[in-house]
Amino acid sequence: MAVVFISYRRKDSGGHAGRLHEELVRCYGREAVFMDIDSLRGGVEFRERIHQALDASDTALVLIGEAWTAPTGDGETPRRIDREDDLVRREVAAALEHEEVAVVPVLVEGANLPSAEELPEDLESLRGLHVCQLRNSDWKSDVRRITRAIDSANAPSGMSRLTRGLRQHPRRVAGALGLIAVLAVLAVVALASGGSDGGGEGCENQFIAKDARTELADAAGSPQPAEEGTVYYGTCGSKAYALASFPDGSDGVFIQSGLHWVDLGPIAAEKCARVPPELLEIWKQDDC
Repeated sequence: MAVVFISYRRKDSGGHAGRLHEELVRCYGREAVFMDIDSLRGGVEFRERIHQALDASDTALVLIGEAWTAPTGDGETPRRIDREDDLVRREVAAALEHEEVAVVPVLVEGANLPSAEELPEDLESLRGLHVCQLRNSDWKSDVRRITRAIDSANAPSGMSRLTRGLRQHPRRVAGALGLIAVLAVLAVVALASGGSDGGGEGCENQFIAKDARTELADAAGSPQPAEEGTVYYGTCGSKAYALASFPDGSDGVFIQSGLHWVDLGPIAAEKCARVPPELLEIWKQDDC
């Protein structure tokens, strides 16, 4: 199933889209990245395939270059984006309609996000979204920021993933409802026994790997590694957590998702809500 959907115009940002596609394939795997030139096959109805891909996606990257809203050149309409049959418009509108898909406008080589007046009504909500940049001159750092946005969207709640699966496979509803009932019973038992996130699974402090400070900086968007002596890193069962501070005065709570760290927010705001109490006690950070 795709988790990343890439929308682009070939004449506008085709080269950047292809290069970004390969970066994301290396990071997440070929089956986890959808781009029409690579994923569409002959005989597959375009609209149906797009909706199938979006149903399975957590993130839609909308690549916008200088020619994204350029005229068609056919004399019928001044701009492609104004045409209801424009494939890019269809893709983006469909992505914006999917409530569980995080849409990220990606501005290519310094392009500006179109104004509300420049966008058709069904695309106007692009204006309210957080944007990323994609520039050859800052390729590595821009790709890191894009993967952070993907990682944040790629870790929805278990219930979110379950409801998405039910939409795609309605015959599994009965089995899923049974599973929910079992999980509910287990949750009640865990609460009754005083369990918490990570509790009962065994929490322990972990050695700070050589690259951990840089990896946490990448997740936080900090230009410098986390400061020595400020990183707390540990695990509870299968989950890895970290606290870290950075030279620019920022700090964060992090959880590991796959091979990447995800920034959950500032320590003061998120520590007590996100990190299991047992691990905070081990770190001597249990002043909640």
